[in-house]
Amino acid sequence: KKVGDVAHIKGKVMEVMDLFESLYEEHMKNVYAYFSICVGKQEAEDLTQQTFMNIYNYLSRNKFFIAESWKAWVFTIASNVKNDYLRKHAGTKTAELDEGFLDEASDDEGKLLSLAVRNALNALPDADKEIILLKYMGISSDEAANIAGITSSAARSRLSAAKKRFLFALKEEGLYLPEGKNE
Repeated sequence: KKVGDVAHIKGKVMEVMDLFESLYEEHMKNVYAYFSICVGKQEAEDLTQQTFMNIYNYLSRNKFFIAESWKAWVFTIASNVKNDYLRKHAGTKTAELDEGFLDEASDDEGKLLSLAVRNALNALPDADKEIILLKYMGISSDEAANIAGITSSAARSRLSAAKKRFLFALKEEGLYLPEGKNE
């Protein structure tokens, strides 16, 4: 009977490891990108690591936990890690996107577009930047509402207002979108 109990426990530990590895592989790059934009590239690696340590520790303690949306759950933890970091570093402005953001673009036109987007995002208040980033990362409005601790209608309203401010900031950067793409 004891051998069976040990095998059962080992099986649960392996399930947690498999789930953790799957979550890490699927979401690590987006979590790192989220932190790079929210607090800067230098802190992004540490905060990404902290996020996944928190995820592993939670899963280890709650072996039967099943999230409705794993992506939203991961970003809820990432948002909490970011908020803790910002509280500890109160008084310092959220980092602006750095030149590493331009690494994604390979040609000059792409780099200019990336620069305009970076500058437009940096011009936004932190709450706007966050709701736009969550949406860009594929988080639904309802999930973003849960992450931000607001109602779904407030999240949709905040996203709509943030998009307008972002489009205005893009125009200020000299980037004009074709008609119909401004929504």
